[in-house]
Amino acid sequence: MRNIRRATITVSAALLIMLLGVQLPQPGSTLRCPTPTSPVYAVRDSATGATNLTLGPQASPDAAGSTQLGALFTAAPEAAPGLTGVHLLTRAGDHLYTAIASQVAAAIQAGYVDHGTQFWTSSQSSCGDEVRRFTLGGVSQYAMTPSDRALLSKAGWTEAGVAFRATPLSQYTWPAVTGKGPLDLAPYNSPDSLAWKAYKQATKRSDRESFYQLAATPTAIWLGPSDNIRSYVDKITTAAAAAHEAPLFVLYAIPDRDCSGYAAGGLPDANSYRRWVDGIRKGLDGRSAVVIVEPDAIGMSCLSADGAEQRTSLLRYALQTLSGPPHVWVYIHAGSAGLDPQAMATDLIKVGIASARGFAVNVSGFDSTASEIAYGKRINVALNASGVAGKHFVVDTSRSGAGRPQPGATGDVPRWCNPRGRAVGPRPTPLTGDEEVDALLWIKPPGESDGPCYPGDPATGWFDRYALDLVSAGLERRTIADLPVP
Repeated sequence: MRNIRRATITVSAALLIMLLGVQLPQPGSTLRCPTPTSPVYAVRDSATGATNLTLGPQASPDAAGSTQLGALFTAAPEAAPGLTGVHLLTRAGDHLYTAIASQVAAAIQAGYVDHGTQFWTSSQSSCGDEVRRFTLGGVSQYAMTPSDRALLSKAGWTEAGVAFRATPLSQYTWPAVTGKGPLDLAPYNSPDSLAWKAYKQATKRSDRESFYQLAATPTAIWLGPSDNIRSYVDKITTAAAAAHEAPLFVLYAIPDRDCSGYAAGGLPDANSYRRWVDGIRKGLDGRSAVVIVEPDAIGMSCLSADGAEQRTSLLRYALQTLSGPPHVWVYIHAGSAGLDPQAMATDLIKVGIASARGFAVNVSGFDSTASEIAYGKRINVALNASGVAGKHFVVDTSRSGAGRPQPGATGDVPRWCNPRGRAVGPRPTPLTGDEEVDALLWIKPPGESDGPCYPGDPATGWFDRYALDLVSAGLERRTIADLPVP
């Protein structure tokens, strides 16, 4: 009787495995590790922490309430030898993914609804990395790297075991989109960035892993005063075009830039600035690019009446000159939340936003993505009321992960100048869930100093300690996923 029971149990288990889509190697066979190539993307609910995984990119249903974590690993859309089906089960806002038959059965008994196989990953213990499920408050998150697992445990999440195995992606992946002009292409990631230099020169393993999170993520290339601006832009756009990518440029050379502030400088006069803009246009030479025009150039009270008039004229010239080609999208910086949207819209119209794709918000700022999207939409309401309709905007999320510091938290130092406790925000993505928001971008390279704000802060260039803190806080807050160093 015992033997009959054992046989029955064995058959039942095999039947359950077959129904769940698990592919097992035949006895005596040896399978090479499968190599699925389709990226699996993750979106985390910012309120609950629940993570949703999909084969292919997904637009956030509410940009204010979710964080795009990007592509985490590769999978296959169909069954194949050596692969096992990963099921999705849902309950009260939770998304439970597992390839383990016993976990599927237990979840169903606990009230989860089984939606069947969502994608296929390796069934062999020697292939792929363990993806472990963690739970807290009835929702699930998934960790592939030791640092991810340590951070979740530190935050109070409980490990629920291995959910499936997969091959992690160590490179940043721009989701495939169409209809977004130059944003259909991935942003160009310059190998000459200060983040790449810091990564290559780091001697401590932990620093190297942290710097890689920044180096592997494309950021904007800032263009300052230069006599050879045309050849410099041409070199970058040529390299980007060869990689089927589009560079993200920031113009930052307007005369009287930042007046006498930390970033004071710029070109000496209006004619020099116009020639410089012309050089950028020629350097683009018919290739795709995204251009942000002059952060913080609008509404500076330090300018004289003549200076303000010249500033308006030069910004209009830059927008009109660079906005001509359809494959170049130009955005003028419109400050950040806290400014008057109506007054900003008036200024944007004066400088000629009608000829541009739209505007950018939170450049070099720290405000939350949700707050900045709300601010941008209020600007659009004011623009529409003034007869300038159909404008779009982009949001700088490079340091938005912890929001702005509270008033008084930085002492005598301005809250915008290397404030402590900040975090990197969501990595660049065109998936915003809002038709008005073209993309979230890293416009300010995180890790570059805002100025000599605190004792020991560098005036310009790379700031090791600040870069490490930004990454550490971003990983702890789960605003970015940990990319394993290749």
